[in-house]
Amino acid sequence: MNERRFLRSSAALLTVAVLLIVSLGAVQSASAKPDDEYARLLEKANRLLRKGKYQRALDMYEEANRVHGGDSAFALMGQSVALNGAGDHQRAYELARKAVELAEQPTLAVEAQARGRAPRSPAR
Repeated sequence: MNERRFLRSSAALLTVAVLLIVSLGAVQSASAKPDDEYARLLEKANRLLRKGKYQRALDMYEEANRVHGGDSAFALMGQSVALNGAGDHQRAYELARKAVELAEQPTLAVEAQARGRAPRSPAR
């Protein structure tokens, strides 16, 4: 029973991850200014992921995260989706949780906005 709940939670988290990565492609294309290498690596990883080349996509996401300083929630989420596709569900789940925790840190979100990586919240 516990394993079934884990698998359902993992599937839901990875579904969210896929949606984030798809939307990331559009955001990254529009905001690739000083981080051209990071954006290029993410775009290449996204293409590989769509083609089902999970190991190569994983390598590109890892490199993108390294280029970004090890703090890219998007690259970590991409790694998670690639690992899930490759069948390493436990590691995929762990990286997805790490990416979500990283994305929830308000300081990083503010810094990302300042660098043009994240969309701004609408004015209220």
